Amino acid sequence: MSIINRFFNLNHALFWESPKQQPQEIDPAIVQFTERLVTRDFKYNKDKSWWERTWTTNHGKESALECYQLVDGDKWKAIMLSDDGDIFYEHFLEDLT
Repeated sequence: MSIINRFFNLNHALFWESPKQQPQEIDPAIVQFTERLVTRDFKYNKDKSWWERTWTTNHGKESALECYQLVDGDKWKAIMLSDDGDIFYEHFLEDLT
């Protein structure tokens, strides 16, 4: 094989072939918690990157948005928002059970 062919084969290998990515391990506790959210009628909001559902009170006159967000890939944060979008409750979950 000529030097030119070797050069082009080397460049092809370095620049045109995509590196093989290893699948990331997902924490089973995160999967289990997410499955529980689905069974409790939470829907995933892609724009906000969180799971949410709406609570209504006073025969539908008032509502609040209950949200759970995965932060830093391993911590869940619970957030409650009022009708006008103000956060009135927020904390990190210690126990996912």
